[in-house]
Amino acid sequence: MTEVEDIKNIMRDVRENSPILLVGKYMQVFKRMYKGDIKFVNNTETVRELVSYYNGLSNLDRPLIIEDLSFLDMSASFLLLKLVEECKFPVILLSSFDRVSEIILSRIKVYRKSLSEDVACEFLPPDKGMELIKEYLSEDTSTIDKHRWMAKNSPMLYFMERRVNKNIPSREKVMRFL
Repeated sequence: MTEVEDIKNIMRDVRENSPILLVGKYMQVFKRMYKGDIKFVNNTETVRELVSYYNGLSNLDRPLIIEDLSFLDMSASFLLLKLVEECKFPVILLSSFDRVSEIILSRIKVYRKSLSEDVACEFLPPDKGMELIKEYLSEDTSTIDKHRWMAKNSPMLYFMERRVNKNIPSREKVMRFL
């Protein structure tokens, strides 16, 4: 069974299967399939904001999708655990890497992981990465393919681009600066 078929099966009974954790390639496939809102968390503060917004909601017309657990420390994991345990609606957790706290793992009902083959990163500085993006990627390259390229060749550029996309008004200024 492919990742796509497996995810479709899981989503058919999302309420019964929740909470769900998708790691690595499963996360990537899910993000390509899912057209709704995905909440990005990467530190205690972003988790705190998410918990305060969703805490107490008894119904949501769609699952709450939370990305990227692989960046969370223990205090953020404890905060997220509270939300996952108390949610009355389905929760799907996404993680790029297999670095999810055991606390969160202990509450997961469905866990799927498929990691890609090892990739050597070049760790280019962001300015060099920006030059090479223009050379290797076209304007119509998908966002996920751009992110893969950045993560492989210039992880710092990928991180910066992800942070800037969260703050759209300053995105153009920062990208011009790079």
